Amino acid sequence: ILWEDWIEHREGGRSHVLKTVGSQEADSLSKGVSRQSLGFAEQQALPGLASSGLVRLKDERVAFTHDLLGDWARMRVLVGDGAITASVNQQRTQSPRWHRAIRLFGQRILEQADNDIAQWRTCVENIPDEPASGALIRDLFLESLFLATNALTLIERAWPVLISNNGALLRRLLDRFLYVATLPDIRLLAAFTEDNEDALLLAHALRVPYWPYWAPVLMALRSHRDDVVRHASHEAASVCALWLRATPVEIAPGQAMPWRKEAAELAVAIAREV
Repeated sequence: ILWEDWIEHREGGRSHVLKTVGSQEADSLSKGVSRQSLGFAEQQALPGLASSGLVRLKDERVAFTHDLLGDWARMRVLVGDGAITASVNQQRTQSPRWHRAIRLFGQRILEQADNDIAQWRTCVENIPDEPASGALIRDLFLESLFLATNALTLIERAWPVLISNNGALLRRLLDRFLYVATLPDIRLLAAFTEDNEDALLLAHALRVPYWPYWAPVLMALRSHRDDVVRHASHEAASVCALWLRATPVEIAPGQAMPWRKEAAELAVAIAREV
């Protein structure tokens, strides 16, 4: 809605200019692009975009005032391109600047799907593990579920797809979650200050939860406990163990740490099943 109000419904080809800048910026892995790389008509629209606070013009370069605007612009490029699994989009995964746009695209499909999630299902189920660029698109779609501001809603909507095929996508999602939604444990890594190489090697294993992303996932796993125990007991046990191990019992005297109960109940259910 914001994109349509600020850009699509304004005159001057704003949308085309921003999508061009966003694409060039991502493909070149740069912060902003040269004004020289834009056509005459596109350059005519730049003063209006700058006065609206959407881009900055400095030293003959054009840059977004906020990274999220660039992500939105690139997401709109993906919307126009159609099939996310097309070869051009697989090539784009080589640039990290396209990754957030692909996640936003995945969220957009689910948000607009209501009860028909066939398009999202196609995007995540019909992608082979090879080439790796195609598998990365699938992983970015899975990550989009728990990185969204409405994560619980999206996870619930995608749940039938996640548990299909014996829960293969649910297990993959939890594997990605344990890395993407965590941070290196600097307390443990501090012991390797004299050997930075060892610290880097262990950074993937010694991690702590980045808590803003955890509540929706723990709540969804708890509410679908039977499915989780049946299809992803090992991965879910790792999620529960990390949360219970890394968080305190209380955040203040008499105030329990949120979501430990959900993690504990699921851990007990998994243990009983095992």
